[in-house]
Amino acid sequence: MAEAEPAEQGSEPPAVRLRYATIVNYAAILFRLAASIGFSVIVARRLPPAEYGVWGTMIALANALITPLTLIRLWPPREEAWGWRGSGFTGLLAASGYSLVSMAFFAAGMSLLLHGETGWPLIGVVLPLAMGVYAYLRNLAVVAKPESGGYSMLVYEAVRLPSVYLLVAELRLGLAGAAASMALGLAAGSAYLAWVSASAGFLRPRIVPERLGRWLRLAYLQLVPVANSALRGFYRDYLKLATGSLEAVARLNVGLAAEAPLLQAASMSSAQAVYAYMVRGDEKRAAWGLEESIRLYLAFAGFMAVSLAVLARPVAALFRPEYVDSYIVVTLVALHATLLGLRGVYGSAVAGAERVDADPSRVPGPRELLLSGWGRAALAALAGNILSYAALPLLVLALHASEPSKLALAAAAAMLAGSVVNLAATARVAY
Repeated sequence: MAEAEPAEQGSEPPAVRLRYATIVNYAAILFRLAASIGFSVIVARRLPPAEYGVWGTMIALANALITPLTLIRLWPPREEAWGWRGSGFTGLLAASGYSLVSMAFFAAGMSLLLHGETGWPLIGVVLPLAMGVYAYLRNLAVVAKPESGGYSMLVYEAVRLPSVYLLVAELRLGLAGAAASMALGLAAGSAYLAWVSASAGFLRPRIVPERLGRWLRLAYLQLVPVANSALRGFYRDYLKLATGSLEAVARLNVGLAAEAPLLQAASMSSAQAVYAYMVRGDEKRAAWGLEESIRLYLAFAGFMAVSLAVLARPVAALFRPEYVDSYIVVTLVALHATLLGLRGVYGSAVAGAERVDADPSRVPGPRELLLSGWGRAALAALAGNILSYAALPLLVLALHASEPSKLALAAAAAMLAGSVVNLAATARVAY
């Protein structure tokens, strides 16, 4: 383990157990798959199509707003793993402060995107705060215990699903109930992750201002990944702006409901353990872990993708009967998610092994960054995202798309094209 100032070191984080973490995280994925379908079905059936489109817009905008947190949330887990105590607590304060400010931008963005076409619940402004704190704590905790990602998801869904049933299905609070149930689930998950991080010594109440200054000086290292996350998070909003159809967004939501569990199969699986091994410098162990995680991921995600393709019609109809004509969207998005998830496994290995930021006395220059594995993997993802955006209008024209089902199909096909480029280029960097 690389060390910073000796006075800042505390007890080492718990040992990483690759197979145990994999079992826990895959079990969490299975539970999340069932819980997410249940959540989405309740929301889709209780909300009119236009409001369901608003729900997708709210989630997409909140995700886009918290992506700049990547500028700071990446560094504290790495530094805590290297023994630089105080980074975790300092980062938590910074992440919470940014998330509070992003609530105002969320309110302004929703008003701008909807143009007064329909209303949205004011309680939705808490989503950026809840999502931002949860994302930061999850990044911190999984370096100490990779299985904590799976456990936190179990806690999150165990609270979110009963809440949405009570608030939306029983009390009929609509969009407000959906937003409140998600915020409650995120708060519960964050509490668990904070406990894991504190137990590992990663949240000692110490503020180190110079660390924050260092992260800001290193921020340009993450500009491309932040742009990638923002582009991906804004894609549904881009579809709305490009086509003017909330119905198309609603139909794409049906396919994206299948995407999250597939992506979790990579980001919450043994790839997290591989990242932890890499950050701690155990490259020999990580090489074996990468191969093992790829095998496990392909077995799991491949089964899920085939199952969703076979059951695409009933899955689409499960949300709303009129969505059955968008069954191909489910298939395309499932394939896209499978490829993008595999890219996540390779990306974890590249990010964990990178040491371009390991010297506390200097900040890498742009040339050094672009030549690093980090830089090349980030540019590969950027190329894939740009291709998805560029391909959407071309596919709309090629399909002569005007009705919502064809517009959603064009959007899914454009996403798939981008993920193919992204995976191919990132895998080449990893090897």
